[in-house]
Amino acid sequence: GGEDGGIGPDSFELVCDEHVVNITVTGTSSGTTAGDLFFLLAGAVRIQSDGKIVTSAFNLFADEPGLNSFLMCFTADGRLDSTFADQGFLLVAPGSADWESAGMELTPSDDIVVGGTFDPGGLSQLAAARITSAGVYDSSFGTGGVALAGLGLAARGMSVALQTDGAVLVSGEDSGDATVARFTSAGVLDTSFGAGGPARATFARDSTAYDVAVQDDGKVVIVGEVSRNGNTEDFMLARFNPDGTPDTTFGAAGQVVSALSSDDNTAYSVVLQQDGKLLVAGTADSGSGAQAILARFTEGGALDTGFGTAGWVPLAPIGLSAMGAGLALRADGRALVVGGSSDTAQERVTIMQLMPDGSLDPSFAAGGIYTQTVVDSVSFFGADLDIACDGSLVVLGAFSDEVSQSVGLSLLKLSAAGAPISWGCSP
Repeated sequence: GGEDGGIGPDSFELVCDEHVVNITVTGTSSGTTAGDLFFLLAGAVRIQSDGKIVTSAFNLFADEPGLNSFLMCFTADGRLDSTFADQGFLLVAPGSADWESAGMELTPSDDIVVGGTFDPGGLSQLAAARITSAGVYDSSFGTGGVALAGLGLAARGMSVALQTDGAVLVSGEDSGDATVARFTSAGVLDTSFGAGGPARATFARDSTAYDVAVQDDGKVVIVGEVSRNGNTEDFMLARFNPDGTPDTTFGAAGQVVSALSSDDNTAYSVVLQQDGKLLVAGTADSGSGAQAILARFTEGGALDTGFGTAGWVPLAPIGLSAMGAGLALRADGRALVVGGSSDTAQERVTIMQLMPDGSLDPSFAAGGIYTQTVVDSVSFFGADLDIACDGSLVVLGAFSDEVSQSVGLSLLKLSAAGAPISWGCSP
């Protein structure tokens, strides 16, 4: 088990089955079983320059207060990397504090930066941690590798982005406002950014930033949701100048609110095109079920009418409910979206590749869509994906089986054309 008796490297069983690697939670040294998990959520996946794969996730156990976030590192053939931290496993901020980290990025030297929420008890804060490629906390960053923003009493960090100078941006929510904090490359809160440290997008109602990206000119973009009436959410986008002040050339005073459907609309991911346009993946619900969607906004913040229909594309002709969670962009402008879709029987991972005009790419998988189930009784949701140098994909998801009360993570590898690839670790 882990150092605090919680989740650790012996809490997992790794099974490599052709093109899917399943990492099932089996229990902990404190006697917790997989059935005692309240949830396990997949965060991000990134491919290092040597082909190794790093994943982030977090979970809540019934018999252990608080959240446990962890990283796992895999070799290129799908095996846990024994040279990384503890047998390929690292518990983020171990001890009594909660750490909820979903966002993760890699530095040019393959160091790992995670962003999320740190709560030592009574004061949840936007936080970042920097970890070497060997799985050791970088003592030159913050305090022991961890940097805290300090903000309000109930801040939540959701995602992370890196500037070219090594500064770290963590987006989320603080006191009801979509917020982004910037830490220097040394892990010090940058109080020159925004109003004394964080930059905020203030709306009439609560808002949250689920993702953050940095433009080539240093401007910072956040996307997420804002409450329309206290019960329904709309797409939220905001852009800040490099100093954290609102960029008044974007939308209305630096903010955009977009109601793509009559019910809930949430933006989960953003990537920046070379022409300055923004691709945003998320979900839109018309009241009869959520659809995964991809929208494109112009550099000025308007829906791009040259993309899909009126600037957005519904991506879920499959199932009753779906969402787009992860987003990546190929060098030729084709976009990849991963998420989940469901019907009355089960949920499954769905990966879609779209042309620059928003149409499905017929050269990818089956008409632009690849779906993957583990077994019939299992719900399987895709969280993130990354593109390798050869154009192939690694997809991270989380699964749960109510029958066996098992939960875990899955890694899926696809060719550039959307065909499953064997990991090489199959027995």
